[in-house]
Amino acid sequence: MGFSFLPAPTRQYEAPTVSKPRPAVPQLVKKAPSAIPSYPNRRTATFTPRDAADFGDGGAYPEIHMSQYPLGLGKKGSTASSESNVLALQVNESGRAAYDAIVKKKNQIVYSSFTDLVEKDANDLEKPSVEEEQEATEKTRAALEALISGKISAAQPVNVSRQKSVKETSTYIRYTPHDQGTNANGEEPKQRIIRMVEAPVDPMQPAKFKHKKAVRGPPSPPVPVMHSPPRKLTVQDQQSWKIPPCVSNWKNAKGYTIALDKRLAADGRGLLKVTVNDQFASFAEALTIAERKAREEVNMRIQVQKKLDAKQKEVKEQELRELAAKARQDRGSDSEDDSEDDGDVEGRRERERIRHERRREREREMRLENLMGKKGKLARDEDRDVSEKIALGQLQGGKRSDASLFDSRLFNQSQGMDSGFGGEDDYNVYSKPMVDRGKSTVYRPKVDAATIDGDREYEDLKAGGTKRFRADKEFQGTDHTQSRTGPVQFTRENESPDRKPRRRSRSGSHDAPRRTNDRDRSRSRSRENKRARDRSRSRSREPEKRRRRNDDDEDPFGVDRFLDDARHSSRRR
Repeated sequence: MGFSFLPAPTRQYEAPTVSKPRPAVPQLVKKAPSAIPSYPNRRTATFTPRDAADFGDGGAYPEIHMSQYPLGLGKKGSTASSESNVLALQVNESGRAAYDAIVKKKNQIVYSSFTDLVEKDANDLEKPSVEEEQEATEKTRAALEALISGKISAAQPVNVSRQKSVKETSTYIRYTPHDQGTNANGEEPKQRIIRMVEAPVDPMQPAKFKHKKAVRGPPSPPVPVMHSPPRKLTVQDQQSWKIPPCVSNWKNAKGYTIALDKRLAADGRGLLKVTVNDQFASFAEALTIAERKAREEVNMRIQVQKKLDAKQKEVKEQELRELAAKARQDRGSDSEDDSEDDGDVEGRRERERIRHERRREREREMRLENLMGKKGKLARDEDRDVSEKIALGQLQGGKRSDASLFDSRLFNQSQGMDSGFGGEDDYNVYSKPMVDRGKSTVYRPKVDAATIDGDREYEDLKAGGTKRFRADKEFQGTDHTQSRTGPVQFTRENESPDRKPRRRSRSGSHDAPRRTNDRDRSRSRSRENKRARDRSRSRSREPEKRRRRNDDDEDPFGVDRFLDDARHSSRRR
């Protein structure tokens, strides 16, 4: 965009000019050559050789004690050779330039040629000669001795050895002066013999220099791996290296829809070729034949076992038949005696009639129960609770049945944790105290206090009785019956003198009427004797029974009676 709408300037301004710096003209300053003083006058004239001209194309001056660098030798940064990294051209054994001198360093092995990577031939490893073995042995011995001597000397104290004398340490040097001119006296310099003597050293003086262990340098570089030249990948190589993505048969977090052929291709199971061995058919046939033979053997074994069992069964049946025939024969011979022993025919008929009436009565009760819908005895026993079975003595402790584990009467009670346990305003953990200690101190009179005789209890206490309490409620079935004080007693029937043993006639018949009358008479007589003995015993034992019944009322657990018996037995002894 131009500024044509502005008026033209009336004055002109010029930019200030800056003068360019002029390059300095180098000026060569020539140093006037200085004369080198003669040998005797160099120290007195304070001659200090600094430049190369001061040395006169010669070496250093030993009589002047200062740093001297003739021709720039040893001076850092003085020459171009010391500043540049140019290496001199080196040639190998074949006459070619050794370019590997750039990478080679001290104390390092660098494999830079192809021959270093070629495996050595086994024929080159020949057995060394005797001279070579001896030479290697001597070198090894010398190296080991040097190491051992160094270790020993390091372990010994420092500067304790005897100092050598001046004659032993002095050395003689023939010195020829450099200048061949005349000296101050006008004499020509001559050769002299100088004796060099080491300065004496204080053995207790500490070391002036600190020995530091040199840092270990880098190791040799690894052997390079030779690679073939790179080749361009073809389309076939790229396709062979292409790995299909993993398709899981269980997870699909992204929700991709994958075709079935792609899923099967990713699985890789379709790529496997199933090959069936030719021996598989023969193996299956052999298994079938073996199974058939095994089944035949099992069937044959079963048939043989059945035959053996049938034979054993026939033998047992034959034995049972013989035993039954023998029993029938014995029963037939003794049938008359058994009928006579059981009683007369009328008594047997009466017993049969009673059995028949009882059976008819039971059948009638069963029919009535079935008509009225009542449960039978077995059904009632099954429906009984645990407490009822225990009271009736029907519960078998050895058996375990699920029906008799619980009492159904406890299920209908509205108490426990499921019914609320307690009120909402109660904070008690327990519904009632486990042990009520407050009520135990309250005096409670006995139920049958009227029947207690104080004089009798006083006498019992004086006699040593320990009766302390009385049961308020007795157990069911504990009747005050007579207790046995001794073993069970049996009475033996007295045989009548007119009773004769049974005798069997030779013909097998018995004297039935006479033997029956004798037996009946003896039985009636024994019954009468037994009744008389029982009456006399009951009369003699009535006072004792009364006394024991009273004692049982006062002492239900029999503690006092046990103590009395023990006291009487001790007195008898």
